Amino acid sequence: YDNVSGSGRFDAFAAVNAVLPPDYVDPPGDYNRDGIVDLADYTVWHNNLGASGIPLYSLADGNGDGVVDSVDYQVWRDNFGATAGGIAGIGLGAGTPTVIDVIISGSASLHDEYSYAAAEAADAFGYAESKGVPAMEAFMYRFHPQWITARDIAARGEIGDIRSIHTMFSYFNDDPENTRNRRETGGGALYDIGCYAVSSARFLLGREPERVVAHIEYDPAFGVDTLSSGILDFGGPRCVFTVSMRTAPRQCVTAYGSGGSLTVHRPFNAYPDIPLKLETDDGDGPRTIPCGPADQYGLMLDAFAAALREGRPMPIPASDAVNNMKVIDALYRSGGSGNWEPV
Repeated sequence: YDNVSGSGRFDAFAAVNAVLPPDYVDPPGDYNRDGIVDLADYTVWHNNLGASGIPLYSLADGNGDGVVDSVDYQVWRDNFGATAGGIAGIGLGAGTPTVIDVIISGSASLHDEYSYAAAEAADAFGYAESKGVPAMEAFMYRFHPQWITARDIAARGEIGDIRSIHTMFSYFNDDPENTRNRRETGGGALYDIGCYAVSSARFLLGREPERVVAHIEYDPAFGVDTLSSGILDFGGPRCVFTVSMRTAPRQCVTAYGSGGSLTVHRPFNAYPDIPLKLETDDGDGPRTIPCGPADQYGLMLDAFAAALREGRPMPIPASDAVNNMKVIDALYRSGGSGNWEPV
């Protein structure tokens, strides 16, 4: 298919929606009704955004209110990887396809948070390269204008030298059937959302941490980490973060520099249809910088597809994904040892 233009194959999805019973949505977020929640369903949502007065649960009306809006995007996001009758994502669970299974199929691949260790990530990308299959880590937030602006602000020294980055990312989920609460499917706060705390600090600073220390709390029944805090030492600057799966939803990133501060108020789950804002403060008062609205998933897919068509390197190189996992590996080691661990 041609990127996310809505041509060809994607037009057929709307036809499928029209003929299936309007109350058939299994699993939630499966907007093209093929039994799995994936990027194709995002395209259905994107192409029908703003539709109203439609039959309940038709098109991409995930919450059954007759309107296709940002709430339905969140339904898709929350259920990404789900299959009819159960949860299954790329590389998650017995009997489901691994990253390498997808590569064997010859499909260009975007992967989000599904590699369990740096070695596994390196093996997957190495195998993809050996087969000539393009693959990229799906860190969609990096394509949003707010993060491009934030990195530009940091790079030109508007807040001076960054000394510390503070990140909070949380939500509440204690569903025992959810993949995030299942150790065997790579669940846990660090894997699910800690990856964003690590990635965004690396992105903003443009360098790698040298060592880390972490304090990790595990759910006694599920065996996954549900409250994890860490410090990343970048050899001068540092990042302090907390991620939790048992706390009310919250996300924010603030960088503190020698000449001011920079705050990204909704850094990761950006609404595609609502403007966001950055805030800087150099001591003379805050300055608000509007950004968007922007569809970060659509922008990511555009960049991915452009690289495929033009034969260019992936926008996010494989080395970035592997390096991110190296940090998470070190955080888990530190949680067990109670000591600083090298990355």
